[in-house]
Order: sequence, then structure tokens, then C-alpha cells
Amino acid sequence: MQILVEDYTKRILVWSPLRIHELKPQKGIKEAMQQIAQEEILFKKALHSKPAYTVLLDEAGKSYDSKAFARWLESRFNDSHKPLTFVFGGAFGFSPGFKQEADELISFSPMTFSHQLIRLVFMEQIYRALSIINHQPYHND
Repeated sequence: MQILVEDYTKRILVWSPLRIHELKPQKGIKEAMQQIAQEEILFKKALHSKPAYTVLLDEAGKSYDSKAFARWLESRFNDSHKPLTFVFGGAFGFSPGFKQEADELISFSPMTFSHQLIRLVFMEQIYRALSIINHQPYHND
């Protein structure tokens, strides 16, 4: 899967800058709320180093089909003067407070995916959206 993520990264970089920053939470925390709190400390530290338009990937967020996601992405590029930052939560998701602090929530599916798989699906959808925005034939209508 990592090879595919790297392939989509190269494709995306043709149209848009991209930086992937993976945070490694402490291992061995079994309590959900402790894990969420520890992850949010790491997220906030990374997010507050530079202003960003922050989008959490969360099952409670708004869902889009590929064309609507492309329109949404294009509007974010045009409307926001801050970099667009997408945050994938840990196994237990985000706290209600952290969700409120975000600029937006987006859901890719009500299903649960491993981080490796959702990263690949997400990268493919970003590439698909950029191909739609740039009138390329990748997306079939």
C-alpha cells in the first residue's frame, strides 16, 4: 500500500503542494480517553505551529461524492488563505472539544478503516479531485 500512496503523492504534487506528517502516539495506552487526549496534544502541537484550515476526517462529518469533493476542495483552495490540513484520528477518534475547534469535519465513509487503507483511499480521492478540477480524464463520468 505504501507504494501506491507514494505514487499518488507524486501525481498530486504535479498540481498541488503536499506534506504528510505522521504523528506517533505513545504505545501501551489502553484507555480510550487517555489515548484521545494524548493524540490531541500531539495534533495541537503540530497544528498550532502554523495557521491552517483544519479538516478532521471523522465519521460524523459531511460526506461527498467524488465530484462534490472536487468542488469542495477547489473552493477551499480559492477561499482560504491558510494551508489546508487534513487530520486522521486514532482508533478512538476525536474528542467533542477537538471537533469543535476544527474548521470542518469530513466523512469518507461510515465504515471504519485501518490507517494504512484510509490513507490510500484519501490520497486517491485527492488525486481524483485534482484531476476533475484540472479537467483531466482520470475520473469517468
